[in-house]
Amino acid sequence: MGKTKRTKEQIIKAIQGSRGIKTHISSRLKVCRQTLDEYIRRWPEVAEAYEIEEGALLDSAESTLYRLAIEEASEKSLLFLLERKGRSRGYGRHQEHQHQLVDFVVEVGKGEGEDS
Repeated sequence: MGKTKRTKEQIIKAIQGSRGIKTHISSRLKVCRQTLDEYIRRWPEVAEAYEIEEGALLDSAESTLYRLAIEEASEKSLLFLLERKGRSRGYGRHQEHQHQLVDFVVEVGKGEGEDS
């Protein structure tokens, strides 16, 4: 591996508050996205910091979805929420699989032209 231009601490600091958006992190570090990806792969501490920030973005999106579904009674948001979070209560899309049983008989015997 090549020489690292940034320390783990610098990278983690740049990740904090980014919500896991790599273009923001790369810009803060003044590195290209591929370099950021390499830092994330190289150091478990950096990967963990990135996962925490990415989780914060997902939490924010989930909170918005809840608000739209419950407070504003958005039909699409309600359906999406029930499909994802309400599975244990029977909500969700069900894919039915139909299986057809086929019986067949194989007769084992002498081939054509063979004497009995």
